[in-house]
Amino acid sequence: MLRLNKTHLSVWEKINVTDASIDDLDKLEIENTISDAKAKYRDAKLPKTADEFLSYFKMLDYSLITNGAILLFGKEPVRYIPQCRVRITVMPYGKSGNSFSDELFIEDNLFISYHKTIDYFVKTLPLNSVFNQITGHRETYSKYPNLALRESIINAIVHRDYSDFSGDITINIYPDKVEIINSGEIPSNIISKDNKIIPHHSVLRNPTIAQVFYLRGKMEKVGRGLNLIKDQFIEEGYKSPMWKSENGYTTLTLYTVSEQLNSRMINFLNQIKIGSTFTSKEYEVFFDDRIADKTARNDIAKLVKSKYINKVGQGPSTKYKRNNKELPDIAR
Repeated sequence: MLRLNKTHLSVWEKINVTDASIDDLDKLEIENTISDAKAKYRDAKLPKTADEFLSYFKMLDYSLITNGAILLFGKEPVRYIPQCRVRITVMPYGKSGNSFSDELFIEDNLFISYHKTIDYFVKTLPLNSVFNQITGHRETYSKYPNLALRESIINAIVHRDYSDFSGDITINIYPDKVEIINSGEIPSNIISKDNKIIPHHSVLRNPTIAQVFYLRGKMEKVGRGLNLIKDQFIEEGYKSPMWKSENGYTTLTLYTVSEQLNSRMINFLNQIKIGSTFTSKEYEVFFDDRIADKTARNDIAKLVKSKYINKVGQGPSTKYKRNNKELPDIAR
C-alpha cells in the first residue's frame, strides 16, 4: 500500500466556509451529479435530493457548507475561494515573447470551469495539416490527443492544493506546447526523476472532490490518469509529456507534433539571432552554396508561413527578418 507523506494530504476541502450557506450552491449542478451517477452506476445507492447528497458526502453540516461544496457546486465560488480561478494565456512567440495574444480568467465552480476550459481548447487550438507525400493527400489532425488533454485538465483541477492561496491553475499555450501548472507536488514515489511513472495506488489530495468527479464519469478511480496521458501521447506519435514538481507546484508540459521543419531549416534558425535579416542568396551561402536557389526559396517560404521569419520589402530588395517565435523544444 502506498503511504503518503502528510505534506501530500489535505483536509482543507472539509473545512466549513464562513458566511456561506446552501443558497450559495447551484442545486441543479448537484442534481445533475446525482443523475449522472445513477446513470453510470445503476446499482449505486445515492441520496435523491441535493441536501441529502451534500450531507452524505460530509459537505453539509446543518446549515454549514464546506470548501469542497463551494468548489464543486458554488454559484460564485471565487467570492469565497479566489484561488479557484483558472487562468489561460496564449503566448504566440514562446517565453521570449514580450506579449500574449489572449488571456482568459475562469471563475466558476469546478465542473463549469472544466467545461469552459475544454471548450476554449476546442475553439482556439487550430488543427494541424500536413501533406502526405506517400498518399498524395493533406491530412488533418488535432494538435494534442483529445482524451489525454481532457485528463490533464481534470488532474490539475482535482488534485491541486487548494489550501495554497497564492495562485490559480495556470495554463500557458505556446506554439509547440501547453503548460498546465497547479499548486501541490506529485509525490516522488509516483514519478521518478527521469519522468517514469511508477506503479501506484490512486493518490487523492482532495478525496471528496475526486469522488464526485468520478461519480460524474469525468475521471478514473484506479489511479491510471498519468499513464493514460503518457500512453496516448506516445501511441499517437507525440513526444512524451513531462511532469516537473518543485517549490510546491507541479508543471505538466504537453508537446504537439513538431512543425514540418527539416534539419536544414532548424540548423539555420538555431544559428541566427532574433531581429537579424538575410536575403535568399545569403541563405544559400550559409550552406556553402550546396543548395539550389529553388530549395532556398522553398525553405524560406515555409519559414515565413510558419511565422519564424517575416518578409521585408519587395522584389530584388526583399529581405527576411528573424522574429522571436521559439523553435519547438524537440528541435533544439
